[in-house]
Amino acid sequence: DFWNKYCPQMPLPSGRTLRKYVPTAREDVINKIKCVLKNARLWLCIDETTDLKSDLLLLEYSRLEI
Repeated sequence: DFWNKYCPQMPLPSGRTLRKYVPTAREDVINKIKCVLKNARLWLCIDETTDLKSDLLLLEYSRLEI
């Protein structure tokens, strides 16, 4: 189990707790990204790949410094 292997000192939060706090944390992160990138020129690279279980989408972004 990934969590127990790499974070043995921290118990995994319950599903109920995650459903309660993750949406708010997600919005906070999105707003911080928007503030950092506001009025910036962006370079986007989107790469889609497939593994044995599901399709994965990797989105990388970088600010253009001109």
